[in-house]
Amino acid sequence: MVTRPLKRFGQNFLQNKSIAREIVEALQLKPNDTIIEIGPGKGVLSRFILKQEFSHYFAIEIDSRLLTELRPIFSSNRRSNLIIGDIQDFSFANYSRRNKCRIKAVGNIPYNITSSIMFLLLDNYQYIKESIFMIQREVAERLLALPGTKEYGILSILVGTQAEIKLIRHIKAENFFPMPKVNSTVVKLTYHEKIEGVNDISNFRKIIRQSFQMRRKTLKNNLVRFLDSDVIYKINKISLSRRPEELSINEFKILVNEIEKLQK
Repeated sequence: MVTRPLKRFGQNFLQNKSIAREIVEALQLKPNDTIIEIGPGKGVLSRFILKQEFSHYFAIEIDSRLLTELRPIFSSNRRSNLIIGDIQDFSFANYSRRNKCRIKAVGNIPYNITSSIMFLLLDNYQYIKESIFMIQREVAERLLALPGTKEYGILSILVGTQAEIKLIRHIKAENFFPMPKVNSTVVKLTYHEKIEGVNDISNFRKIIRQSFQMRRKTLKNNLVRFLDSDVIYKINKISLSRRPEELSINEFKILVNEIEKLQK
């Protein structure tokens, strides 16, 4: 029986095998790699992954209805694990520490959970080497945006701080079933083992979000709502008369470090 896509899972299954092969090739899997596929769906990427060399492969699918279609694909490979469950429940830390490895991740990510998946991996950046995702093109443009552009914002800065971002290719909507209303983009994120210039990533994220509370306002008008006036008036390394979208990632690092120093 063919499993019909469910809107609540945001399912748009990739149909183009040539594109699937290209995505898997971009992973450059090696015999000692562990790979996690987030939402294998009907297994279009899975089939090509299973032809590669790797140490272990976890395919985590939330939709239990797809088990009957996926099980035959994985049944003959002892290095692979098909898991029906939520990627949020997978312990990247436990697996990485136990096996002394950093994980590679891949997936066609539903548009409605793109941000949550992005931040899940950012939260576990120490345990993840790289990820290759198909995401909505609009989100990819935000990831790749430069300071001063309308696409540049919180996502650009937070992801760009923790990973190197590379465009792999664009994919037209007609390559999916059902066909979405938007086009997709494949991006590769290579995660930094150590985040240079950031003392506390949680605090860094908080201040970035505060800086963009009102995008068209100046940094001062945004930060004065969250920081003591004594701190605001002592900041001198970055001009608070600038708008947040004008600052580069490095300038935000300088700003946050100065704020942290003044708050001690």
